[in-house]
Amino acid sequence: MKNLRKGWVSATALIVVGVLTAIQYGKVAPCLPDMMERLGISVSDGGLLMSAFALSALVMAIVGGVLIDKFGVRSIGIAGLAVSLAGNIVGLFEVPVAVLMLTRVLEGIGYGVISVCGPVVISAWYSPEKRGIASGFWGSYVGAGVLVAMVSANPLLASGTWMNMWTFALITLGIAFLLFLLFVRMPPQDERQDADVREENSEASLLKGFLAPGAVLLGLMFLLLDFGLDSFNNFSVTYLNEYLGFEYGSANLISTIGCITMILGSLVGAVVLAKSKNRGLVLLVTIVLSTACFFLQFRLEGDFMVMLVYQSIAAAIYGALPAMFYALVPEVATSRKTVGAAVAVVILGQNVGTLIGPTIVGMVVDASSWATSATVMGVVSCISIVAAVIYMKKFQK
Repeated sequence: MKNLRKGWVSATALIVVGVLTAIQYGKVAPCLPDMMERLGISVSDGGLLMSAFALSALVMAIVGGVLIDKFGVRSIGIAGLAVSLAGNIVGLFEVPVAVLMLTRVLEGIGYGVISVCGPVVISAWYSPEKRGIASGFWGSYVGAGVLVAMVSANPLLASGTWMNMWTFALITLGIAFLLFLLFVRMPPQDERQDADVREENSEASLLKGFLAPGAVLLGLMFLLLDFGLDSFNNFSVTYLNEYLGFEYGSANLISTIGCITMILGSLVGAVVLAKSKNRGLVLLVTIVLSTACFFLQFRLEGDFMVMLVYQSIAAAIYGALPAMFYALVPEVATSRKTVGAAVAVVILGQNVGTLIGPTIVGMVVDASSWATSATVMGVVSCISIVAAVIYMKKFQK
């Protein structure tokens, strides 16, 4: 009982840290119209600001998993958050856009490290059948961080410029640093609950951890789906405001409610997955529904209620995906010593999708149309359906 309580303290603190670091990821999207006006940047430039952040998160998905397996969660988590704090501080000054992009790289380091820490800590404290709620909350941390950014954007922008959001993000990141420092712990090695991975053996190696077939397949699916998911997160407000002509407040409200349903979708998806006897089928159905939504995402046109209902339903479906990937990855690791490496592969896929998705979608919008970008998102997601069928047949539990 005491260990369970310690686990909840660590997991809860880490989930809150994840939400606070995800504000760094989500702070550009609601500010993009203001940044386009004040800095003279285009939609594709905005995509680059988002992708610069994802680039460092991508690198940390590789390096972070290795470092966590070698030096431990606490040391690497604290170091990563410190670098993010430095990047945010520099971004508060009036710097050229190129330097601002560099600060986004620094900010992404802490986000990337924390994204790997979460599944490692949760799988260590909880056995598979008890991970549902924790994995659900963890799977919603990005959506929750984006939600906080969206809700905060209206009052912050109403009283100033996008720089107000940067100040707010610095404060929340400082809180995240303190929470991680004070409360996040791993259980003793002999009390770890990640027994669903194979027993320790002399043949287990870091390379085998990275090349675990199940982890590679999950990482590929996450890449293909996050291509569209991150484009949805980053461009929804701009699509509603710039293309459909909604007032900024209305566009932001629709996206904010979408963030709420995304969180709910994450929780429901994780619980359903944990209780299902055919997890591969649950994942496949969720991916098929997401793919259908991607084809409609930037093609659908309607009034406020139509867009609100659609965005809310689509966001709930999208939200279930990360929670499912985070819950499944510890099960396909080659050993306990390589759980971090397996998680890193999946997070790598996620961050490659984050890196290339908004950039390519932004370029397609500038060169063609929003509807064409929706087609691109849907076609990319179709490949993940094939991967999900393979996963269901080979790795379903």
